[in-house]
Amino acid sequence: MMTDNSFNSSPDETDHEFRLRMAREGRALYVPGKTAEEVKAAQDARAAEAAEIRPYLIHLSRAQAQSLDTALDDTLSLIRDAAAIFAFLGDGAMDGNEYAATALCRVASRALGFAETKEAPAIAVLDSELRRVSAAYAELRLQQGAN
Repeated sequence: MMTDNSFNSSPDETDHEFRLRMAREGRALYVPGKTAEEVKAAQDARAAEAAEIRPYLIHLSRAQAQSLDTALDDTLSLIRDAAAIFAFLGDGAMDGNEYAATALCRVASRALGFAETKEAPAIAVLDSELRRVSAAYAELRLQQGAN
């Protein structure tokens, strides 16, 4: 079926062919077989699923929970400190004083290395638990979908 499309440079081109050509040229996004409303509904469904709040039941000992509480705070502080150091060095505040810049980087490196041995194991326990619970949740959703 031929249509009169003002953007269509060829009168022998159908709307479908025109849309495919525009998509190929990077001028448009075209998904054949889906209307804009269907694409929008699918995007909304994915966004709603991504925003869904899931209750997690994780299993941690009291000692693990306490070390995790400290580790999270310490890790956030170290990340902020590292960002401040790199911003300081990036602003050129240490220009001409390579010894001071090297010493600052060395101290920061030691602090991050200490965090790796102290905080990383506690965060790894949380990561492991969250992955376990997430996998169980995904399996439950698959089972519910199969029924």
